[in-house]
Amino acid sequence: MKLGINKIFIYDNNDVKGENFDDIINNYIKNKYVEIIDVRGLSSIQIPVYNHCYRKNKDICDWIGFLDFDEFLYIKNNENIRNYLYDEKFNKCQLIFFNWVIYDDNDLINYDNRKLIDRFTHPKLKYYQGKSFIRGNINNLVVPTTHIPGINVFNFCNSNGKFIHPRNFIGNKFEESSKAYIKHFYTKTAEEFCRKVNKGHAHFHKDHPKYINSINLRLNLFFKINKVTQEKIKIIEKCLNMKLNRFKKFF
Repeated sequence: MKLGINKIFIYDNNDVKGENFDDIINNYIKNKYVEIIDVRGLSSIQIPVYNHCYRKNKDICDWIGFLDFDEFLYIKNNENIRNYLYDEKFNKCQLIFFNWVIYDDNDLINYDNRKLIDRFTHPKLKYYQGKSFIRGNINNLVVPTTHIPGINVFNFCNSNGKFIHPRNFIGNKFEESSKAYIKHFYTKTAEEFCRKVNKGHAHFHKDHPKYINSINLRLNLFFKINKVTQEKIKIIEKCLNMKLNRFKKFF
């Protein structure tokens, strides 16, 4: 609440027998500050749940932001999100696009239970992709991608309130003067990255012809962000049951 957020909608896509949020944040759920929507055990549902969330809540929310659990909105000077969104520079904006700043693995290999922001402290890549906040009450809005350009959204802005062309918003150059961006812990450790890849892709089921290519693209990004080591390759090869010979030339 201190951040200026009125409500959080969590689409729980954990494993069916995995940990329940009710066991961790039960007080927030009872106070109706957090609402849990059960989509456990399902794959490739990120786009459908984004659309469901917007359609269900667009008439009760001024703004709806879409973030994954490994993404943290950072606003310089710790400004309250409400004050930020209601700044006059965004008055004509229907969508605000926030670039990713991707963090590397801190040379860690395996999961441990510390907070993400404590485990991963090295910003590595200022990325052209990111996530968005969309203004409520836009009729017939469709979210076609995980990065949310939004069909039937016309006034796209970057995080400084400057208008950007909707066709080019994913190519929106990271501005050094950017007041806000997404801290994205994209890979975490090799162990966690493998689990993430094995859960599937937001756009493709595992039987989709583009699925293998999507894995290769994700592996390329993993080793673009993180140092290539034999140990990481060994973990990923075992987890994904595939050879990564093309990366072995780097050590």
